[in-house]
Formats: sequence, structure tokens, C-alpha cells
Amino acid sequence: MANIRKLHAEHKLVMAGPFTDDTSLRGIFVLQAESMAQAREWANSDPAIKAGRLAAEIHGPWLIDPAAIHQPDVAQAMEQYTLVLMKRGEKWDPNATGFMETMKLHPAFVKRMTEAGNMAVAGPFPFDDQGELRGVAVFRVDADQTAKLVQDDPAVKAGLLKTEIHPWITAKGMLAPGSPLQ
Repeated sequence: MANIRKLHAEHKLVMAGPFTDDTSLRGIFVLQAESMAQAREWANSDPAIKAGRLAAEIHGPWLIDPAAIHQPDVAQAMEQYTLVLMKRGEKWDPNATGFMETMKLHPAFVKRMTEAGNMAVAGPFPFDDQGELRGVAVFRVDADQTAKLVQDDPAVKAGLLKTEIHPWITAKGMLAPGSPLQ
């Protein structure tokens, strides 16, 4: 926690929080770094990583609206969200007929979810990035409701994207309000 507070005080850490489900992934740091190498260096400064208890996986840049993230009003208070990792689906093939047309429908889905108050923030990773992880979305509703909502995403329906859903907590006030912490 001291390292998290230090990174935040140095304006390197934008937001962080643990997953609350039983998964090998322990949590997320969103860093404001100038490069992947710099983000890796900051992540590797964590004592748990140095000790070998955790390992950092670096992705980015995360292409989001910066206005979606705020400085929390209340120190130490936490809120529940659902973090969705958007990964390449079984039908991911940028060269396939109709692929780009279907992928262009995804931002409209994100906009609808945000306007309906279901999503706090979402954004893709650069399209030319060859990694499996294609983007991240943070929903303001619980994991069960999120699982139902993402099934309406045209890119998920078409098998271009698949979702990995995790209950997640972060500082209250950092994003549009989430669910009350259970």
C-alpha cells in the first residue's frame, strides 16, 4: 500500500484496485507513463513484484476519455465495479469480410452503456497492437448484470471479442459511482 500511495503522490498511478473474485489476476494499476518501458519500471518497483509474490503484465496505451477519471473526494473509501477485459474472440480476423463493419459497432454499444449509466469508462488498446487483450471496460453494475449486458455488444455477439469479467474495487469518486461495496 505504501508503494501505491507513493506512485499516486508522484502522479504516476492514475487508479488502482484489487479484484474481489478468486482469480490468478490480483488487481489493476492504471499508470500515466510515457512508454511501456517506463510503465514496466514503475510496476516492477512494487515490493510484492520484487519479492516474486506477484508478476506485472503490461498493456497499453489504454485509449480512454481522460475526463472519465477523477481525483477521489473521499480518501480511503472504496466502491465496487466490474472490470471487463475485452480479448480477441474465436472469430477475430481483421481480414475477414465484415470484420471492420462489426468492430465499428462496438463504440456505439459503449456509448449506449455509458449513457444508460451502466459503464463508467471503456477504451480499446491500439488496433495495431498484436496482443490478445483488445481493451478494458469498467461497468458500474455487478458482475452478473455486466455479463448480461456485454452479450448485447455486436463484437461479442459476432465472436470477434470475448469477455473476461472480474468484480473490482477502486477509490470512491475516482470514476462515475459504482455499486455500494458489499
